[in-house]
Amino acid sequence: MKKRKINVTVIILCCTLLISCNQRNIESNEPNNDHLIMAILYQQRSAEYEAICYQSFNLAKQIIDKKIQENKNNKKLAIITDIDETILDNSPYEASLVLNKTSYPVKWKDWTSLAKAKPIPGSQDFLNYAASKGITIFYITNRDTDEKGATIENLKKYDFPFADSIHVMTRDSVSSKEIRRNKVRENYEVILYLGDNLADFNDSYLKTTMDQRHQSAYEQRDSFGTIYIVFPNAMYGEWESAMYNYNYKQNTDSIRRSLLISF
Repeated sequence: MKKRKINVTVIILCCTLLISCNQRNIESNEPNNDHLIMAILYQQRSAEYEAICYQSFNLAKQIIDKKIQENKNNKKLAIITDIDETILDNSPYEASLVLNKTSYPVKWKDWTSLAKAKPIPGSQDFLNYAASKGITIFYITNRDTDEKGATIENLKKYDFPFADSIHVMTRDSVSSKEIRRNKVRENYEVILYLGDNLADFNDSYLKTTMDQRHQSAYEQRDSFGTIYIVFPNAMYGEWESAMYNYNYKQNTDSIRRSLLISF
């Protein structure tokens, strides 16, 4: 009788271990987004993030004032700006990924369809100032075409200028923005580019390695703060994709740790 009790106990323990292992496997398939928490909090809660945005738009204003003075031939001037994390804040969506243990693109279009992303600090004032000076604004975004209506609605809600189907240029089939940038440059002199991703400025940063991106930044160092204005985004971007060689199926946490520089 005693031996039978021992056998039953062993069976119960084995079953418990199997259930536990299975649960771990289930949990391991869930995205671990804890690395996003501090990045999201920095964007949502820090005065430093807000100050960087104001600083960037103040510099942008100085640049366009200078360009306007230099425009002796009355050329048509334009600004090309990205949307997400450049003039609209999507950190609530990123927070939902953490809290719901999901990952992009889950419910991304549910979020954009709400048209309630708030403006990045200083973005409205700057773009309306530029528009008041006769500068045309083009919004080149990699949101899909089926998000265009809600995106325009979102921009109009916060009184962004040129929020219409002509000046909001969404992605068709490729992530490169160069074709759309060239279309603007056919009729305008683009005096300023705004973006949180270096690929918002040119394709030398698109689908390239970390080393290549650093080399391009070095070669273009004189463009930053003169024609390119970069906004902080530690939540996502081409910089992160490059770390994983554009393969998110790898153990990304392990890769992040391996790339840390310590003493």
